[in-house]
Amino acid sequence: MAVILVVDDLEKLRSVVVAILVSAGHQAIPAGDGKEALKILAERHVDLLVTDILMPEKDGADLIVELRERGDRRPIIAVSAGGEGVTRGEALFMPEKFADKVLEKPFSRDALITAVDSLLNKSSS
Repeated sequence: MAVILVVDDLEKLRSVVVAILVSAGHQAIPAGDGKEALKILAERHVDLLVTDILMPEKDGADLIVELRERGDRRPIIAVSAGGEGVTRGEALFMPEKFADKVLEKPFSRDALITAVDSLLNKSSS
C-alpha cells in the first residue's frame, strides 16, 4: 500500500481519483490545490503525487517545478484536460519534462492504476 496525494481543484474528480486509488489498496490524501499539497507534504509521508495542472492558487505546474527544485524526486503523475484558452497539449507541455507520467483527462481507471503501479514498482526497485 502506498500513500498517494491527489491534487485537483475539482472536488468531484478528486473524489473519484481517491476512490479509485483506495479500491486499488492505496491510501489517498486529497488536496484542492498546490498550496494545500505543499502543506500536506510538509506534514505527512507521501509516496507519489497525482496532480492536476490548471488550478487556482498554486497550479500543478508550479507545484511540480517547486518540488523538483527542492530535490524532491518522488514520482509525480500530471493530469490535465486543458482549460479556458489552453489545450491539453499546452497544459501538459511543461509537466512532460518534469513529471514521471502524464495522463490526459478523461483517463480510465485502468490507465491511472497502470501509471501508479509502474511508478511505484520503479521507485521500489
